[in-house]
Amino acid sequence: MGDARAQVVADELEALLAEDAKHGLRAAEAASGGAGGRGGGFRAGGGEEVRIDMDAVADEAAGLSRASSRLDEMIEMGWASVDQLREDGSMLKRAKTKLLDLSASLGFSLDVIRMVERRDGQDRWILYAGMLLVVVVLLVSVFYIRPWWRGEGAWAPAPPPM
Repeated sequence: MGDARAQVVADELEALLAEDAKHGLRAAEAASGGAGGRGGGFRAGGGEEVRIDMDAVADEAAGLSRASSRLDEMIEMGWASVDQLREDGSMLKRAKTKLLDLSASLGFSLDVIRMVERRDGQDRWILYAGMLLVVVVLLVSVFYIRPWWRGEGAWAPAPPPM
């Protein structure tokens, strides 16, 4: 890419020199000055010489090439991040679905637990009432059966003849 950019700059230089010659301006020698004879220049209408250093142009083209490749790497990293975020999003959606199912199950379980606790309270009252009833029946039984054991009361058997 650096050579292509340098070629474009060289073509622009030739076009400027051709335009300079067309308008009657003095063209400077292409090999006069520059690093290693790679520079070129021309004189504008005001008499000042404009120089183009081909090494500097090549360095600039190489820098642009490096910057372009770094930008391409950054774009690739960005797309990789986007893909990772998409995967993470789908994983989070699956986790959310599982949590919602679990919470629905727990909600049902909590309703069942509340119902069981309510029934447990009812069963406890039934148990206490049954225990009280048994105690009352036992007390009444003792009250009426005790005279019978002693041989007293209406239910007592007649004493044996003597």
